[in-house]
Amino acid sequence: MNEQEKLIKLIKNRDSITVNQAFYEETDFIVWHMVYKREIENYLPKEIIQNISGITVDNQRLIDGLSPQEYDFIDFEVTLSEIEVKKVFPPQFVGEWTRDLIERRCNHHLVDIELPNNTLTKVSEIEQILLKIAKII
Repeated sequence: MNEQEKLIKLIKNRDSITVNQAFYEETDFIVWHMVYKREIENYLPKEIIQNISGITVDNQRLIDGLSPQEYDFIDFEVTLSEIEVKKVFPPQFVGEWTRDLIERRCNHHLVDIELPNNTLTKVSEIEQILLKIAKII
């Protein structure tokens, strides 16, 4: 059993879990979120990555051609070996990007949330995270 499975079992107070149970429920000990993309870098919109110096033209074209789902799981450290991804990407999250860009980056992967009137509605992953943060506050 890996560390993530152990953590989810603890949060859910269960002896065993399945992949289908690895999501937040109201009965969990804490409010939590499992990201849907490979790594945090995969949340950066393509428009931001296009402005990072040092990325080859061929790799820019490769990134531009990826579908949203392919972009979710690309390993940037391997693909963009010409730059130090773990050093260059994080500052981009505090740069000149807007909520609209990050919402567009995540709008292909909508999730269901339950409203207070017990109806379901679809929201982006970013909106779901913000709602969870609001719940904590």
